[in-house]
Amino acid sequence: METDHWYKMLLKIWMQDVHVKSEENEEFILSKYVAEPAIPQELRDSFYEFQKRAEEYVSSEAANTLALLPNTTSSSVPVAICEIIAPVNNIKKRLSRYGFDHICRISRTAPQLILQDDDQIIHWF
Repeated sequence: METDHWYKMLLKIWMQDVHVKSEENEEFILSKYVAEPAIPQELRDSFYEFQKRAEEYVSSEAANTLALLPNTTSSSVPVAICEIIAPVNNIKKRLSRYGFDHICRISRTAPQLILQDDDQIIHWF
């Protein structure tokens, strides 16, 4: 819409007037310079106090949870264990049946499956 373009241009000019940092996003700027001045100071203070206490609570709960976990500092490299349960023989037969691999077990491209998602490809087999 044309009003969106006009609004964004006006917002850019206003931001330059206020000397706002370019890193801050539009939503933060609107809340700080437009919405917050209209809210009573007590409400703003209580909201900031709530945010601070919520952050303290979340960080303490995270610390307690980490304390309950077993000590993993013995190995700095994360180890991922993945078990794949698949009917390998059936997949090999279907690959051969549809001509996606040769007798030499060299695979070929499958133009039918190029634009499919992984789930759809797996379901296809």
